[in-house]
Order: sequence, then structure tokens, then C-alpha cells
Amino acid sequence: GGERLYDLWTRGRERIPCRNNFHDIGIALHNYHDKFGSFPPAYIADDDGRPMHSWRVLILPWLGADANAVYEQYRFDEPWDGPNNRRLALRMPASYLCPSDRRLRGRVNVLTAYQAVSGPGCAFDAVRARSIPEFQDGTSLSLMIVESPGPAVPWMRPDDVSPEELLRSIKAMENVPHTGGVMTLFADGAVKFLREENASPETLRALTTIAGGEPLDDNLNQSERVR
Repeated sequence: GGERLYDLWTRGRERIPCRNNFHDIGIALHNYHDKFGSFPPAYIADDDGRPMHSWRVLILPWLGADANAVYEQYRFDEPWDGPNNRRLALRMPASYLCPSDRRLRGRVNVLTAYQAVSGPGCAFDAVRARSIPEFQDGTSLSLMIVESPGPAVPWMRPDDVSPEELLRSIKAMENVPHTGGVMTLFADGAVKFLREENASPETLRALTTIAGGEPLDDNLNQSERVR
């Protein structure tokens, strides 16, 4: 009845700022691609192969003047948590924080739940930078960024989520910012609210690869497209 409709309307309104954040991140990723001919890697590694700088840092120039100012002061010759860079942690771009995430509310925050889906065959494959022609499954069916139901991470730390971790955390659905699902960004820039009941293991496995050729069931079509 009326109460249910009001509840659905309220939930929809609460998702708007998060949707806008994902939209901004999608534009930044595509602007990066326009400049460099590929999306950013999940991270830049040091000489020993250890993750050193996150994709969230690499796209700062396209997230507004304040974010670009952070980028200008960021030093790539030291780790993300080096003496200079750790001073910048408190200047996390607003685009990396969902206002509905109760885990992160009410304090000075350096954490984000926005993570890349990273792993072999994914849009973010460790240090490998992917270009659009590599997305043989199609950019509209290739998942890039999720608002992870798992623990939030320091926004500058190269820390993302594997397909297996995503599957486990969505199945658990604990402490999620939005009731009933998670916000997602696809490689074509589309933002979708992936509902829990539609996030089957088969669907998620198909969405997290860019050239797997897996059949995709109809569950994705039931997800709410918000861009």
C-alpha cells in the first residue's frame, strides 16, 4: 500500500547521492581512457611488485578542482601511506563517500566502500591497464566498480575486491549502505543498482569478466538502471 510505496521512494532518494558519485567516477575513468588510451590499472606497483598507488588516486584530476589539488600534492616516489601522502588522506574527494553509509558517518573520514572488481580477466587486472577494445563481452556487461558490502578501506590504499570476495560479501549483505542491493558502475559508464535477489553467482561471474563469453541470465535486466 501507501507505506510500501513511500518506503521505496525514500530508499530511491537515499541512493541519489551515491548514484551521482558513481556517475562522476565513471566520467573520470573515461576521461582517463581518453587521455591515455586505456582505463587505469587497479594499482601501480613498486619495483618489488607491491601495490603502491591506487586507481582512485590516478583519476583525481578528473574529479574536480579540490581533487586535482590533492593530486598535484601527491608524491608518486613514495607509497600511498608515505610521509607526504598520508597528510593528504583527510582530503578524500566527496565522490568517494556515500552519505547513506552509516559505517562512515559522523566522523572525519578517510575510508571508502567504493572498490574496483579486480582479478584475472576483470576490467581491473592487477597492474594491467585495459582498453575498451579488450571488452569482448561488451562494456555494458562488464562490471568495474562496486560499493562493496565488505569492510571500507583507506581511500588511497590500493585495496580492491576480487570476484570471489564480492560474491561472498553480497551473499552476506551485512551493513550495506542501501537496503536490498549494491550500487555498481559498468565500463560503458552506466550506473546500476544491483539488487540482492538478482545477484546470482552465475550473473556476477559473467559480469566480472570482460571476455569470458559466459551466458547472462535475465536477472541483470531486472536491476535498476540509474543513468
